[in-house]
Amino acid sequence: MQSVSDFIAKHGVTMQCEPTTHNEFIEDSPTAPCFHYRLTIKCGDRSHAFTYSVGCGIVERFALAGDLSAGKHPCMELRALAREYGGSGKRAPFGNQWPPRNITDRGRYDGAMCRAARRYVPPLTDVLDCLADDCAGYENARCFEDFAREYGYDTDSRKAERIYRACGAQHQALESVFGRTVLHELMFETERE
Repeated sequence: MQSVSDFIAKHGVTMQCEPTTHNEFIEDSPTAPCFHYRLTIKCGDRSHAFTYSVGCGIVERFALAGDLSAGKHPCMELRALAREYGGSGKRAPFGNQWPPRNITDRGRYDGAMCRAARRYVPPLTDVLDCLADDCAGYENARCFEDFAREYGYDTDSRKAERIYRACGAQHQALESVFGRTVLHELMFETERE
């Protein structure tokens, strides 16, 4: 079975990424914000734009560790703040004190996270893995009720139905980029990383 990286190389899949302010399908929490991106995935001469979101933990991990091999630089502000709170500078401290709660340090943290999020680019392997999982879940469900039961949603939930419809739209969009056969290969014949 091929990996997502092998799939990308085999089909010449590329992606462009721009930060954006929101994702209509994600409700941001004030204590655990998400960072949103507008991605354009291209395969051959076909492409489609998607909104993709990552949690603050992923951006924080990127900012603290810094991915120098990919030409990215660690967010020194966040590393210094983490050290002040008992972290290593490469790992966030654990416990009730992190992220900082006092207003001055929380402002430093939020600012550093926003700057890190603007530099972060979700890896194409992660993006395709996530999109393929959503599409496979949609395709495997015979109807909304099946989907809701499989993912633990209430069948009377409007939010759950909105998510189901979003997965269906996403499935249709990916099919327009890859075609039915290649999308099936991504969903069911590609090993998740």
